[in-house]
Amino acid sequence: AAAASLSSSAPVPHTASAPQPPSSVQAGSTAPQATAPLLILANDSSLLVSPSLRPVLQASQTAGADIFGITANALQSYFLIIAPQVYNTSEFAAYLNAVRPEKDGLTVAARYEVPFTAYFAGLGFTSAAYIPYEKLSWLPLNDKNCYPLTLLGKYHAPFLKMRTFTSRLNVQEPRRLVFAWLKKHVPGAYARLLQH
Repeated sequence: AAAASLSSSAPVPHTASAPQPPSSVQAGSTAPQATAPLLILANDSSLLVSPSLRPVLQASQTAGADIFGITANALQSYFLIIAPQVYNTSEFAAYLNAVRPEKDGLTVAARYEVPFTAYFAGLGFTSAAYIPYEKLSWLPLNDKNCYPLTLLGKYHAPFLKMRTFTSRLNVQEPRRLVFAWLKKHVPGAYARLLQH
């Protein structure tokens, strides 16, 4: 997306000093009970390949984190589940309100998505991932999206980055095998990809 949107995560207000926890923040708070409303931010640069998000939602509840995403190295890259104790703060509103249109998606990611988790961790909130960092640490490149076949086949990632099929991602696995995997295992997602 060339302009920032709420479907990508939100920006960090640029401050010179480290953020101080607001009085409304309870450091280390746990995720809400199943009946509490959750805010889901979905990144429009990814393709849903899973037939259901139920396993992700269940993992989110089990983790008990304030912010929950798909991969730990890039928590905000696909999809975030945000608990009320985060989204009800003035800091969260300020973060979203600081989003500005940018020239391209990479700038949006660098200014708003990438700093998101660290900013809220600095306020005392916890985060967790569907695919924890420990499971991905053996992959040599820092951007684990470069291994789409591994994420899909071995770790059952529910999303696939659309840039897998562009030159904007240094994919380390043959794209033709990613297409073949999608066609065999998730034909609906494969058909949606071909329509894109």
